[in-house]
Amino acid sequence: MAGTAKKLPPLVSLPPFRFLAHVARGRVALYFGCTPEHVGVVRGAFAGAYPRVFLAPASSPVAGWSGGALTEFYAAGGKYLPFRQLQGPPSVLVAVLTALGAGRDTPVEAVLDVCFAPLPEGKVRSRAEAEALRYEGVQPTNLWEEVKEALFSPAAGHSTDRAQADARRLQGYVRSTQPSRAAVADGIRQRFMPPERPYEATVRLAARGGPRGAAERCVMDAASAMAAMSYANRLERSGHHGHGDRVALGGFGERVLMSGSELANLVVVPGPDSPLWAALERDVARTVAPPASLLRDGDEEF
Repeated sequence: MAGTAKKLPPLVSLPPFRFLAHVARGRVALYFGCTPEHVGVVRGAFAGAYPRVFLAPASSPVAGWSGGALTEFYAAGGKYLPFRQLQGPPSVLVAVLTALGAGRDTPVEAVLDVCFAPLPEGKVRSRAEAEALRYEGVQPTNLWEEVKEALFSPAAGHSTDRAQADARRLQGYVRSTQPSRAAVADGIRQRFMPPERPYEATVRLAARGGPRGAAERCVMDAASAMAAMSYANRLERSGHHGHGDRVALGGFGERVLMSGSELANLVVVPGPDSPLWAALERDVARTVAPPASLLRDGDEEF
């Protein structure tokens, strides 16, 4: 990344969901972690999306992770500009895991670590609409409010048709004068509309082992592969190498706002037609035991 890397934020909380892709000696094992109260939801989601994938209890492969190289990502274009959505095979995951050593017998051990949680839909959509208006150059606190006030004033009368017509004229004007900005604004609006849901995510890459400098190169190559997520927004590296203890702790760090379809670029189980299939452990998806601090008395570990 050009310029000085951002300092990594502290780990402030633990996520309800965690996806790990662990790469060792060229083999890839997938793990999914959740809090006990989400076990039923996770089982149901996997049964619907992947009827031939079975979840089995497993210990975390990164519980004692330390040292090595690590980077997290932030949204270079801000929270609301969209990333690429998953369409077709999971090419972003393939690119990242290949860079981490999938399919190659190397001494470097690496992991893609994605911690995430759903966010309140109404609040995010409202803020996205305000951001879309700002991006178009229409400030919701001035021109747009003035338009609505004029349309619904007692003198004008309450006219839904008239309001819709004015909105269309205003949008048409923006598209004719700034077509690219209008298209991006539409992307901001549509990003979290149903059936999409908003998520807060920490995307983390880490590697350790191998000859001197090998772990750092592995992380840098995988970070470059993240460019495939780019659309109107892009993921940029945050922080410096050498913070591998963050993997063992497994909490939120640098946070990025994503839709479900954007997050699916990374949180996905590749199928038999994927270039990763030959490198996948055949018990394809496992569950990571939740961090001990998330287990309460009487909870069953999954």
